[in-house]
Amino acid sequence: MILDWLFKAGCTMAEPSQSILEALGCTPTYAGKVVSQSTALTISAVYASARILSEPVGGVPFKVFERTSAVSRRPAPDHPLAPILRWASNAEQTAEQLRVCMMLNVLLTGNGYAEIYWDNAGRVRELVPIPSAYVTPERKTPTSPLQYRIVDSSFGSVARTVPKHRMWHVAGLSYDGLIGLSVVRLARQSFGVALAAEHHAGAMLASGAKLSGVLSHPGELKPEIRESLETSIGEKYGGPENAGKWLVLEEGMQFAKVQMSSDELQFLESRRFDISEVARWFNVPLHRLAEHISQPRANMEQQGIEFVVYSLSPWIVRFEQTAHRDLLRSEERGRFFCEMNVAGLLRGDLAARYKAYSVGRQWGWLSVNDIRALENMNPLDDGGDEYLRPLNMVPVGDDEPAGDGDRGKPSAPARLPSVGPSAREQALVEDAAQRVVTRETRAIRKAIEKQGAQDLGAWADDWYQAHVAFVARALAVSERAATAHVEGQKHALAAAARGGAEQLERLLLAWETSLPAELATEVQSHGR
Repeated sequence: MILDWLFKAGCTMAEPSQSILEALGCTPTYAGKVVSQSTALTISAVYASARILSEPVGGVPFKVFERTSAVSRRPAPDHPLAPILRWASNAEQTAEQLRVCMMLNVLLTGNGYAEIYWDNAGRVRELVPIPSAYVTPERKTPTSPLQYRIVDSSFGSVARTVPKHRMWHVAGLSYDGLIGLSVVRLARQSFGVALAAEHHAGAMLASGAKLSGVLSHPGELKPEIRESLETSIGEKYGGPENAGKWLVLEEGMQFAKVQMSSDELQFLESRRFDISEVARWFNVPLHRLAEHISQPRANMEQQGIEFVVYSLSPWIVRFEQTAHRDLLRSEERGRFFCEMNVAGLLRGDLAARYKAYSVGRQWGWLSVNDIRALENMNPLDDGGDEYLRPLNMVPVGDDEPAGDGDRGKPSAPARLPSVGPSAREQALVEDAAQRVVTRETRAIRKAIEKQGAQDLGAWADDWYQAHVAFVARALAVSERAATAHVEGQKHALAAAARGGAEQLERLLLAWETSLPAELATEVQSHGR
């Protein structure tokens, strides 16, 4: 008979009774509205905030990288996790859909979950998102490992337990660092006011806000006349389509207003405040919610950068670090890591980008191919990986400081260190050899990334044929000597390719370490 008590006459699941709400712990707010995940999303500012934060997190490239040294890294497209994070998380959902789903759950409930399915080799096979309402983190004892209890109401509410290593858990702001706080629960009073304002606006339009008042008659009206009068006025003047019509009164009748208008209640200002309140809860700039009245006039590019830095970055860090913790095996975490590329979100206008590229190119920390990669353009094979070095720059301390007697006099031009002709020539040759080796190893790594270690034969024939001219020009050697060097490199590359990607990487690291000095010595020993 409990159901008879809960579901009283006239109550439905869409409009539950107060007893049902209290039994389920869903008591209304001070404004008289029940706030849940689904009702919160009916507030336009809440929906927009969730979409504005979720879609960039889902849309930016999420890649796996390998550390090649303490300061360098390279993409690892062959890692088993790479296509799952970048393209498809499972057979039914793309990687973008997975991250948007997890982000939406984190924003509303404080926690986002995806169940991890490992294959027999210990590699991630697929990731499946789980609504946070189905998941409860728990421990059997205070010292036991964390586990997750899942009750899926769509399949008969069967409970199952998932261990920590099989769950990707992204938590928001938290008291204990394990379970995130629900924004919907914390902001239920603020969201309740917004829902009440929405309901009030609809009710005013439905009843006709212009005729809220009392009609008085000097005499006494019979019940049937009073009922007829109420019906005719409701039909003629009620509803939004009749708002603003003139009411004609007869027989000394008078109209007295008993309800303040929307302007007097500052209704529009109240609803605008609701947008600001939601923006504060989700840390979303007002201009992203199409609210510009109170927004200072600023450069739109700078506003976009501030949105990425202050609103998106905390969430991106959470996804990156939890992916590193939950999706990589313990023995991989020192070698591999996961990173989202937000460079596309931080791009300035065309003039600002080209100016920055020009500075980087002239001062030697960007090559042509570095710039083309940032602009999503294909690399150049001939000379694209060369870096410039300003000739008028010398290390600090090479020039003697001016004495007191020299102050006010023009400074002498910068002088190169006093070295003999052979040492200077050796330095120039080693620098040229370094450029040759750097161009070669970078091109090989890009080829491996695009087509794999086993399919380098045809690529190597074409690329090394063009590389001969670069070697001859950079080292100032004959074409015959450059061809001999290139043929030796190509044979070594082919032998290493037969051993797979790891053998190739060891060869490239060996070349980067010792080949420039060996090549410079060979050029000076055998002439040009």
